[in-house]
Amino acid sequence: MRNTLFGSALAALLALAVGCDNGTPPDTGGGDDDDGSLAYTGPVVGRVKGVVTLPDGSGIEGVTVTLVDTELTATTGTTGYYELDEITPGDVLVQFTKRGYTSNTKDSVVTGWETRTINARLLEVDGMGLVGSGDGGRVETPELKIDFPANAFVDMSGAAVSGDVQVSVTHIDPTTDEILAAPNQFTALAGEDDITVGLASYAMVDVQMTVDGDEVQLADGVNAELEMVIPDDLPELQQIGLGDTVPYWHFDEDAASWIFEGETTVIPSTTDPGRMAAKIDAPYFSAWNLDDCWWEQDLDGNNVQVCANMPITCVAGNVDDVGNNQVIGADVYAAANNFQGTISGTSDEDGTYILWPIMEGAVIDIAVDVVVGNANYHAEDGSYTVTAPGGVSLTTPPTDPSQCMQVPEIEVPTCVVGAVVEVDNRRMWDGANIIEDATTGKAYFFEPDGTPETCSNIEPVDLPEDTCEIMPTEDDVLDFFWGQEPLDAGHEVQIVAGNDDFHMEQVERVPDDHFYESSTIEAPLPFDTRMDVYAYGQQGDIPEVDLQSSLPMGRELRTTSPPVDQWFTLNRTDGIAIRTETFDSEAWGNIAMVIPEDTSAGICMCRFKDDGAFDIPAEISGMLPKGPAAILISRIKADIEQLPNGYWARTLGRSSTTMIGELD
Repeated sequence: MRNTLFGSALAALLALAVGCDNGTPPDTGGGDDDDGSLAYTGPVVGRVKGVVTLPDGSGIEGVTVTLVDTELTATTGTTGYYELDEITPGDVLVQFTKRGYTSNTKDSVVTGWETRTINARLLEVDGMGLVGSGDGGRVETPELKIDFPANAFVDMSGAAVSGDVQVSVTHIDPTTDEILAAPNQFTALAGEDDITVGLASYAMVDVQMTVDGDEVQLADGVNAELEMVIPDDLPELQQIGLGDTVPYWHFDEDAASWIFEGETTVIPSTTDPGRMAAKIDAPYFSAWNLDDCWWEQDLDGNNVQVCANMPITCVAGNVDDVGNNQVIGADVYAAANNFQGTISGTSDEDGTYILWPIMEGAVIDIAVDVVVGNANYHAEDGSYTVTAPGGVSLTTPPTDPSQCMQVPEIEVPTCVVGAVVEVDNRRMWDGANIIEDATTGKAYFFEPDGTPETCSNIEPVDLPEDTCEIMPTEDDVLDFFWGQEPLDAGHEVQIVAGNDDFHMEQVERVPDDHFYESSTIEAPLPFDTRMDVYAYGQQGDIPEVDLQSSLPMGRELRTTSPPVDQWFTLNRTDGIAIRTETFDSEAWGNIAMVIPEDTSAGICMCRFKDDGAFDIPAEISGMLPKGPAAILISRIKADIEQLPNGYWARTLGRSSTTMIGELD
């Protein structure tokens, strides 16, 4: 049982953090040479993570997430979370589908070893109807109506279909938060040169057509008549009336953009009398949008003349985490307040994002999402009235953030981590003998580089200094600490103490697991030694990562009476006084734990300043049961430093010592 007690005490401290300083690492060489270095030589791959939700943030389970033109797919869990791994760098197009919901498509770019956040929002469909493939028919809700002619449907190979076609229809009102479920963003391709223009939406619809679950489309030369209601509460910049002409667009899923189709006239609604509507002839179905468009100048190219002549510019800013660290791959989007439209972007290796095109004079709110681990972290900022720096409009996508209006940094309530080093020195007494005396270590390096880990709680413990509490269970003790395991790992750590040099080698990745873990080394090192710890390794196409920690080893633990070289017996109702022989003024503090064999009454946990004295009051220790117990003292620090690729590393470790005995 004594070894079990010691194991429980050690397990409860797995999340403690110790600080580390940058230093000069040993010469590791390059490649897998005799010196043991492990330079990475495999392919560069990235990762996409995200959550799929309703506009109110509720997760949607069972959404199929597909990386277009690849075999990579994922299915969302109960929170809407998904993950796509092993992505070759380049442009990516991600589609989101689930029966009974609207579909969505998002585009982005993976530039190398990073994790991109791509979130999506879907809506539950408004209505479903069956239309005979031979006879045609109508599907109608209070806000839209579609009339299909006879023999209108073909499968995706172009062959005529038979039987009933299930048509799912959804009206999307851009004056509400339903606008967040619009595909990608409100930009379109127009003109002979596919010029990017901005859109301001009046209304849109999503239409899906299937036979026995398989997608179908309209036959060539066949149009369906679509009528959609225009919302009443339009912003000032988008006031229209009966008889006005507005452009309409369809969403091209391959281009992830809206495409100009024509113009239509505002008419009285036939589905909701007293309201305005628009009617179009649709030759195919995905999503259709009734929008005004705007551009910097009048152009003679085909279809661009429908757009308003308005100056456009861009907005640029940075995304940081709680440690003022730059966040790569954040999903950034802006929603306009004075017209109905959104624009999105992704933060780069410097944490910088650019939103373009944005109409000058637009009033925007900016929001940021970052998926860390398997949870989404959200931050909002605004409102800003957009102005063009120097009054210069931008007719082409900007390449330099200085060309754009600058907004303050946005802090996301999380932390992106690139590497972890953990060191533990432990000693356990059993009566007169040392039965456990070893230095252990672990090294973690994320792969792909940039996989984030939650570290929103920079301090590892919330317990105030010189305070003790009874934690109900061991699980509560673990929850009390930082407690998040690294997601990926895999390079080498070296421990140097005096003339001794110990390496911990990379081990194989566990199938279907998210991380490597280095092997653990145990070495009999004197407790009065300062131990240097180096962690290093090549991470894809970035320079070697070099972290050094110089950690003081713990000294022997002594209680007031009897001496530590005997099996201790302590009267728990008198309080417990513990003394260590040395202390470290630079340490964040010390944690003392008293773990009884019978943990049903709880575990005593205390935080003290690092002066070598631990005094547990009787009103706390008296709550513990009689019987065998372990006492563990751990000196802890916390530090974060930047890696060569712009990510930030949290360095972990501790020096600990343990003894076991009896509570009376």
